[in-house]
Amino acid sequence: MLNLAAYTAKLTQKFRDWGPFLAAAAPCLLACLLYTNSLHNQLIWDDAIYVGADPFIRQPKNLFVVLNPANLWYVLPVSNSSRPIWLASAIMDLSASGGEFAPMRMTNLLINGFNASLVYCAALLISASPMAALASALLFAAHPLHTKNVNIISFRTHMLALAFLLAGFIFRQLARQQDRRSTTVICNAIALFSLLLSMLSHEIGVVGLPILVAYELLNRKNAPQIQPATQQQPPQPPQPSAKTPIGWLLLLALLLSFFTIYRLPRAGYDIGPVKDTLTPLSDTMKKHGIMPPTPTPLDVDTVRSQIVPPGLPPWHAVYESRYSNFLTMSRIFGEYLLKMVLPYPLQGDYSPRISSSLADWRIWFSWAGWIALGTLCWRFRASSPLIPAGFVWLAISMLPMSNIIRLYNIEAERYLYLPSAGFCMMCGGFLHAWASRLRRPAAVTTAILIPILLAWGAVTIARNRDYKDARAFFSSIIRQDAQVGRALTNLAHYHIGRQEYPEARKLLAQAITVYPQGSEARTTLADMNVALKDYPSALETLQPLMTKGGDLSQKARHLHAIIMGETGKTSEAVKELCDALDLWPDSVPLLTSLAFYSIKQREPEIFLRKLAKTDKRHTSESVKCYGAMAYFQTGQPNEAKAMLGFMTEEKRSACLSKIRQGTVQP
Repeated sequence: MLNLAAYTAKLTQKFRDWGPFLAAAAPCLLACLLYTNSLHNQLIWDDAIYVGADPFIRQPKNLFVVLNPANLWYVLPVSNSSRPIWLASAIMDLSASGGEFAPMRMTNLLINGFNASLVYCAALLISASPMAALASALLFAAHPLHTKNVNIISFRTHMLALAFLLAGFIFRQLARQQDRRSTTVICNAIALFSLLLSMLSHEIGVVGLPILVAYELLNRKNAPQIQPATQQQPPQPPQPSAKTPIGWLLLLALLLSFFTIYRLPRAGYDIGPVKDTLTPLSDTMKKHGIMPPTPTPLDVDTVRSQIVPPGLPPWHAVYESRYSNFLTMSRIFGEYLLKMVLPYPLQGDYSPRISSSLADWRIWFSWAGWIALGTLCWRFRASSPLIPAGFVWLAISMLPMSNIIRLYNIEAERYLYLPSAGFCMMCGGFLHAWASRLRRPAAVTTAILIPILLAWGAVTIARNRDYKDARAFFSSIIRQDAQVGRALTNLAHYHIGRQEYPEARKLLAQAITVYPQGSEARTTLADMNVALKDYPSALETLQPLMTKGGDLSQKARHLHAIIMGETGKTSEAVKELCDALDLWPDSVPLLTSLAFYSIKQREPEIFLRKLAKTDKRHTSESVKCYGAMAYFQTGQPNEAKAMLGFMTEEKRSACLSKIRQGTVQP
């Protein structure tokens, strides 16, 4: 006969044994459930470029290229070469799914859920309180700020960086608890390797090094013993331990040095006439011949064409004045803090206004908010170890967003993914510290937590619908802020792709009104007019950019040359393209147009001289085809054949035959 009491006691004991595992799984399950309505969203924004239009990640064999340790020195000529862990994850995703993009979203969901479980584990090691750790992880799982990272596959980089950073933090804390030296060495080795993988996922992972150092300096104690979930009293104070070993600090310094050497040659982007902080160092390495070389070229069809660098953004004043940068970023940091507390409304893109005076009350509000938070954490630091640890995590991980090292986008929600882990741990610590003073702390914690999770969960589910497609995404940005010129331009691109030219023209006119000096909207409108063969309107649109002081981007000069060429001014077009190639010598669009017009006017040697200055190993197929035509016209058939080396022998022979007959236009 069944003994109900004994059976119940047995089940209760099993639940207690499995309790920590169930508690760690709960945040993961919640995070995955909240994003199930995002699985069928289309590729938008950066995903259209770095995922949908990048043939490199479609080739399974390139996984071995990305993971080859030699390429920690060599610079791969592909997009995101500085983030090989993301590249490897994208290649594995597409290989496993047969080239389909939808399963990649499931991977994003799982990584985000796994991170929620890791937050639980890290918080548990810090606080020894299952309730505080569970609250921290559930807040992280439901936080709507993560919607951008989860919904845009390209921003998986931040999620991977956090996953490995948390793993490194956890193993380092486990190493500090070990008595056996061999186990300590193994845990420390895993922690270092995890930190390296975090930085190779995204450069923001470098904050893991100061986070670990700061946490150990502020808490020179062994981790407290984890108490059962049913125990009411707070954890006992941890016992003092030895200081952080000098050897560990030296290993972190070596890891930072290695990553700096790795990252420098992979840094650099154009911000109009202003360069980011790391680019001059990279240029110095090139000048002195110590730049890591590019490896043997990959297959031509696996290397995506270059991305045209963006023009000067509306907030370019922050690059020209450190004072304006300090005030503007101070205000933005206040907005970040407010968004972490009240994550509504959210928007996918920003055009931040410049703060150049202390008369802006939002700056004072931001300073007051951060000082108040720091004071509060210091005041209650003894109530829960999660409070100071979470604040240190939050504060340090925000430093890369200060624009001290130049950022093109100075405000973006995706930057907050990693800092939000510290914020949620801090909130979990505050919640548990306050509830522990009451008679029924578990019930009080649950009563406070459930409404927050329901509200944040509802915002997350609703926010996922804004990422359904390009139209929904950019429209949601414009609804929040109609002054975001980039969103207006990108929505115009959507309409141009559907041949809805009146709607596109209206949006581009609005974008030009918002930022008349910018090149992005003007070049898009000019490009559309060129496609419609309305060359006078295209030239009129570009004219403000061609004057002194205009944002003369690569695309603007390229379009201006095309207009010259298509209106019978071929010589002027060739000269314009040659001048542009002096600034951007490896630009595939510029080389292709120069080849077309120089061959058209029977001066192929002009194109060949410019081609000789480029890295021929990485030019596109179209440039190589034009190169073959140019060599043939100048009486160099052997060189023409060599330019078509990427083709099979049969295709090469057929192409050369057509070139001789003058019947091919690549």
